[in-house]
Amino acid sequence: MTKEYVKAVFEQIDTLGEGLGDAAEGAEQLDDGTVKLQKGNAELIVGLGTLSEGSLTFQEGAEQLEIGAGQFATGAADLNQGANLLNKGIISYTAGVGKLQSGVVGLAEGTAELNNNGPKLVEGSQKLEQGLNSLVPGAEQLSQGLTATEAGSAQLNNGLHELQTQTSELTGVLLAFNSW
Repeated sequence: MTKEYVKAVFEQIDTLGEGLGDAAEGAEQLDDGTVKLQKGNAELIVGLGTLSEGSLTFQEGAEQLEIGAGQFATGAADLNQGANLLNKGIISYTAGVGKLQSGVVGLAEGTAELNNNGPKLVEGSQKLEQGLNSLVPGAEQLSQGLTATEAGSAQLNNGLHELQTQTSELTGVLLAFNSW
């Protein structure tokens, strides 16, 4: 009866040893994945910094566009008046000038709308920049957390290997005890 009991215990210890080996392999894979995730996060932080710098350049360009759009709207209004005079003076081109006039009016309206919405574009660019600037500290905090996770994964992996080694030693002692 003792032999059967010891035999059953050994079978369970072997199963436990195999499970611990699988757990150790899983811990190694987790450790590798954590390292890759940390590297990707570092690249994300660099990319966010680049995006933040680009948004400043975009904001400056949007302000210049707003000024240019105002000048363009004034010129488009003057062009519209000239088109009306041309329409009165050249009857044979009435159909073509009418189409030109419609296009100029649409362009003037679109330019006016762009000019009116220019401040919204600048405001949106500023909000984007603020949002990106608030995202960078969180990404850095995530990177620090991943570093801590990597260290913990390495400790877990080492502990599992040590447990597996000690389990193997215990199995050897129990086998020796059983044969005694």
